[in-house]
Amino acid sequence: MLDRELATYRANHTQLLGEHRGKFVLIKDEDVVDVFVSIDDALKHGYELFENEPFLVKQVLEVDVPHNFTSFQITV
Repeated sequence: MLDRELATYRANHTQLLGEHRGKFVLIKDEDVVDVFVSIDDALKHGYELFENEPFLVKQVLEVDVPHNFTSFQITV
């Protein structure tokens, strides 16, 4: 899961690092949707746009720091 999003992040990492170091990028499939100052804003926007579909929010840093989040919106 999120293989395409992670590949998109890696493919755009240098540009993102130069322009948005420390900010949070929202990625869906092969699209960099937007960049946010706070993780809360990025997650909120991701849930508004994609609801229960997987999307990636990642802080733009030189070294990867893993973060895991669970959606409480999923219903069975």
